[in-house]
Amino acid sequence: MIKKIGEFQKEFDKESLIAYLKEKNNLLPSIPYIVGLFDDKIRLMFKRFIFKFEDTYEISIDHITDNEIIITLKGDVSTIKLLFKIYTNKILLFADYIGPRKRIVWPKLRNLAYSIIEHAVNHSVSVKNLEQTTARDFSLKLADIAWISKLLMKSMLVKTMDVSIIRGEFNKFIEDLHSQGIFSKYKVVYVSGSGNGSFRLLFVNGQLAGIYAIISGEELLEDSTVLNKIEGLYRVKIYGSLLPSPEVIE
Repeated sequence: MIKKIGEFQKEFDKESLIAYLKEKNNLLPSIPYIVGLFDDKIRLMFKRFIFKFEDTYEISIDHITDNEIIITLKGDVSTIKLLFKIYTNKILLFADYIGPRKRIVWPKLRNLAYSIIEHAVNHSVSVKNLEQTTARDFSLKLADIAWISKLLMKSMLVKTMDVSIIRGEFNKFIEDLHSQGIFSKYKVVYVSGSGNGSFRLLFVNGQLAGIYAIISGEELLEDSTVLNKIEGLYRVKIYGSLLPSPEVIE
C-alpha cells in the first residue's frame, strides 16, 4: 500500500519539473545508493546498522495525471514505487515497497524520493532562469575568459577544422553544423574561430544564444548581422556538452 512519506516546499517551475522527471536519464545523477550500472538497469544497496540489502532495478516512469508522476523501480526480488503529487507551491511524496528486508529498505525511501525531487526542482529553477537570460547576457559571458574556461571544463572537444568563410555566407557554416547533427546531439555547443579576427558562438538546445566577435580590432556583441562581416580562413574548434543546459552555462 502506497503511503505518504513527506512534503517538499520550494519555489519551482511546474512545467519544466514534470518534463525533467519524465526523462529516465535525468534521474540517474539524483538517485542515491547506486552501486552498479548495467545497460538500462541500476543496482542499489540499502544499509541499516550491520544489515544490508541489494537488488538490480529497471526504471519506468508513468505520468498518470497532469500533476502526478510515478517512478517505479522493478527489481529481481523487490519493487519500489515513488509517487510525486505536484501542486503549484508544494510536492507531496508517497512510496510503496514490495519485497524482502522491508525494515532495511523502507526507512531509505524518504531520502530516495527527496534526492530525486530536490535535483529536479533545482533543475526547473535553473531552466526558468535560463529562459529569462537574454542574448546580450550570453554575449557578455562569451567576452569573459574566466566564464569560457568554466564552460570548457564541462564540455568536450567535438572537432577541430579549418574553414574558409565567404563574407555574407556565415550562415552556410552554421547550416553545415546542423547537417552534421551536432546541435541535436549536444544540448550546449560552443564554437570558437580564429583567423583574420575571432568569433565565439554559444548554442543552447540548437538555438543561437550568444555572439562575441572581434573584427578589425573592434569588439562586437549580440547582433547576428556581425556574422555576415566574417570572412577568410579560420581555425574552428567546436565543443559540446551532454549535460542539461542550465548545469553547463550557469
